[in-house]
Amino acid sequence: MRLSLVTTCLLLSSFLLTGCLGEEDLVVEYRLRCSDASSEGVRDCGHWATADRIYFQLDMQDRTVARWVEDEAPRRYTNCTIYNTDHWTCAAEIGMEAVEFKQGRRVQSEDDRVMIHNTKRVTWFEWWSTWARIKLFG
Repeated sequence: MRLSLVTTCLLLSSFLLTGCLGEEDLVVEYRLRCSDASSEGVRDCGHWATADRIYFQLDMQDRTVARWVEDEAPRRYTNCTIYNTDHWTCAAEIGMEAVEFKQGRRVQSEDDRVMIHNTKRVTWFEWWSTWARIKLFG
């Protein structure tokens, strides 16, 4: 079912404002995934689709970070060093890789490159514009 242009524009504007005016201690990682089955990786991708967003909720007082992907239950990092939402790091925990953000961007590890080889990190604007293009034009 295609959304009307007015509905899509209203939804998009509310989502864009959420990206600009979101919660203070919430960090969202936006990703696109390559949906072109014939591609040999990110560089050769002909068609991008939105991937699940990864959320990080920082608790600066307890020095913990909750991490979840879209509808999954949150998992908590308990060994974190948090300076602010742009600069923080958490040690690896059972079932979760270490994570580090510097200057508002996630530092990518070798393990991370292998696990998400068909995705790329993007700005919230690029993610939402891709989402809107797919909804409007199929």
